[in-house]
Amino acid sequence: MVRWSSRYVVIAALATAAFVPQQARGGDAAEPNAQRYGTWGVDTSGMDRTVRPGDNFAMYASGKWYRETTLPPGRGAIGPRMEMEGRNEARIASVIEESARHPITANDRRIANLYSSYLNVARIEKLGAKPLQKDLATIQRLSNRQAIARHMGKALGDFGQSFFNVGVGADYDAPQRTVARLQQPSLGAGNRDIYLDAQNSERLAAYRVHVARTLQLAGWPEPEPRAKEIVAFETRIAEASWSRADSSDRTKTWNVTTLAELESSAPSFPWRAFLAGAGLSGTNRFVVFEKTAFPKIAAVFGETSVRTLKSWLAFYATDAAAPYLSSRFREHPDDANARARDAVRLVNEKLRDAVAAKYMTKYFRPEAKAQVETMVTFIKAAMAERIRRLDWMSALTKEAALEKLAAIRVGIGYPDRWRDDSALRLQDDDLYGNMRRIYAFEWAREVDKLRHPVDRDAWDMAPQAVGAQAAQPRLFMLFTAGLLQPPMFDPDADAAVNFGGLGAVIGHEIGHFFDDNGWRVDATGARRSWWTPEDAAQFQARTERVVRQLESYEASPGVHVDGRRTLSEFMAHLEGLEVALDAYHAYLGNKPAPILDGFTGDQRFFLAFAQVWKAKVTDEFWARIEDQAPPVVTVNGVVRNMDAWYAAFDVKPSDSNYLKPDDRIRIW
Repeated sequence: MVRWSSRYVVIAALATAAFVPQQARGGDAAEPNAQRYGTWGVDTSGMDRTVRPGDNFAMYASGKWYRETTLPPGRGAIGPRMEMEGRNEARIASVIEESARHPITANDRRIANLYSSYLNVARIEKLGAKPLQKDLATIQRLSNRQAIARHMGKALGDFGQSFFNVGVGADYDAPQRTVARLQQPSLGAGNRDIYLDAQNSERLAAYRVHVARTLQLAGWPEPEPRAKEIVAFETRIAEASWSRADSSDRTKTWNVTTLAELESSAPSFPWRAFLAGAGLSGTNRFVVFEKTAFPKIAAVFGETSVRTLKSWLAFYATDAAAPYLSSRFREHPDDANARARDAVRLVNEKLRDAVAAKYMTKYFRPEAKAQVETMVTFIKAAMAERIRRLDWMSALTKEAALEKLAAIRVGIGYPDRWRDDSALRLQDDDLYGNMRRIYAFEWAREVDKLRHPVDRDAWDMAPQAVGAQAAQPRLFMLFTAGLLQPPMFDPDADAAVNFGGLGAVIGHEIGHFFDDNGWRVDATGARRSWWTPEDAAQFQARTERVVRQLESYEASPGVHVDGRRTLSEFMAHLEGLEVALDAYHAYLGNKPAPILDGFTGDQRFFLAFAQVWKAKVTDEFWARIEDQAPPVVTVNGVVRNMDAWYAAFDVKPSDSNYLKPDDRIRIW
């Protein structure tokens, strides 16, 4: 379980396949911040009709909006998706504040107690550093590497940072069972390149200052020298760690091992003590992700002084606890509004399903679930038909692909079973204690998964969040209630808009089961090649064409898209839009759609896709999102590979974004 520091490392990411806006017509029919797009689902006032669609479709669809929209100060991105996130935050705040004012059920009381404890600033300021002192004294008493490793394992369910990252998930070799997964350490300054690339020297220096300040606030001896040692220690870990590209390559990261093999291959780390601290003493089957890095990282641990290791523990314990301590522990103390906003976010994250259950009664229309289920049925049928029509795939591989497609299950809106938080005890005047109890409770729930078969329908994200997911080994995809809003989806909207928005997302998530990673997982969720060698070669050749095309696009002037890193998402975008369009036509009974405001059904479909991806972002913001091409590149890059787009907008060979038919990518 990875728990990043909330003060220094900020991971900003867009939902990769979903975004929305709509008027709530559940409990709050007159929701003040609701928004709808145009008369049938697309904001045509933001178009620039002086641009030929075939020259720059993203600008044709939204060029006026791009020209007239200015990023607010301090914001890295703006667009319909971010507007939807803002509206969703307001809805969630309303739910939480209502529970806090009128705590009727046990879930309400848990929500009220955590919310109140975070807002009880007078109590927090009065306590100062006192809640932390006992934990720091425990770290100070650690006298050897065995004790330190045990404490590192214990941090998985407490304040602080584990050394090796640990999680529990489905076993790719036997998807019905769970397995403990081990990954290389997380680093406080961010990814390994920050430590190894001289261009990041200022950022690393700022991190060292942050470490020293944190240790000073904790009252730790000699904070500046210890901070230098901590950064040097983490730099050595970075040198031993795998790159992001290798860590995301699933052909390299599924390495089953035993405790004895861990001790033999990486003997410099006290594995038994670490696992005992984590509550995993009885576990003997592990998956190691960065296999060749583990012996080197273990050696770094063994060669580092006990003093430095203890200082590292003290820094992370303090850094993790800082948001729940007095204001002097925060470099930029919050004002009252920011504090209230953070309280809502904390409660929403830690009491996910308790908040979700109330959110559903207030903001989720039951008929939306039935409509989306219908869309999924049409989209899966369209995908099956596309597989059957493939001219490059053998009958044997097609049969395996269709079997896998049929095995994919879907969750829509919210889970069938809510998570049980009844054993979690929270108090309205003990924020630090509440967070310790929450971390312990969360980790105990994670460890408990090892005692049971995989819950194939488990939700890994909050139902009230804006998102979608494809869980590979469980063959399960989900679409949250928070996602089912305009411009992504509106139960009352034009079908072309719903299929061009949410339909493309549904197709996108299905696409991940058949992309450059999903193609290695069979219809049971097991890691197995279900391809003939000839078909596998054909598939890989086609993915290489995607990489080359992506690398021809500029993310910003002079900076080309990283084709390898963005491959999976772009493939899923392309397949998702292709299959959603087929499904839309089938939904219409293959009859012409009505003309609305002069636009055909196919034109509205493509305009809806462009609207979903409309976003104005800074280069710095987008650089943090590792697996996506920028919005304009995504829109223009996807549509130019689709024959139907050429027909819909009469795209000519003379148009800038025209691709010859033989150059258009066709995979599924």
